[in-house]
Amino acid sequence: QFIVILINKRGVTLKPKIILQEYIEEYLKDTLENLDFKYARSSPKFSKEKNKFKITISFSISNYSHEDTCIFWSSWGISSKEYKKWYENEWGQKTDNSMIIGISDWNIPGWVEKDSHVTINSDFSSKKNFNEFIDNVLKVGIPYVNQINSWETAAELALEQPIIFYDQVFDLYLMADKHEKAKEILEEGIEKLSYYDAFMLLPELEKRKKKYFNS
Repeated sequence: QFIVILINKRGVTLKPKIILQEYIEEYLKDTLENLDFKYARSSPKFSKEKNKFKITISFSISNYSHEDTCIFWSSWGISSKEYKKWYENEWGQKTDNSMIIGISDWNIPGWVEKDSHVTINSDFSSKKNFNEFIDNVLKVGIPYVNQINSWETAAELALEQPIIFYDQVFDLYLMADKHEKAKEILEEGIEKLSYYDAFMLLPELEKRKKKYFNS
């Protein structure tokens, strides 16, 4: 903090990414490392392994940021290399998709947001804003991603997303040996996507219907 104030007194402005890094390293890094997260400064990003899953917290900087002011939000992800391997074994083709959950912080149930994004300044006068962000991270974000402990809970979380990828939810229930639930999701997805299929998922569902239910 002393270094930042000293630089600003010399009249040198700080870029938004540097401001964000300073706040993270001053107020958040140690706390998340105590929760077994690893910090990557260059991104910046936090990540940790939990059983068969990888949890990530990444940061995006708004284009409305400017020198000495950073406007940002966080994105939370849950991925699994095991899901990727399962898919490749089932279908005999490679996939780059190991992501199961990808959610912006304001979409996490219970996330308290006073403004659209978080604004922090290089002189640390906006420490209150960042402390409110930390409260959300620790009291809302971390408990949310920590729910995941099986393929079934992964499927349940995937069903809560703003955009539901029914093909992947089906896969997750299948991996959890919940075949009746998988079939239910398959039928629900086919019915809903027959009206509007923005992401072209219907062919994926039809493919699964033919493979697993011979219909």
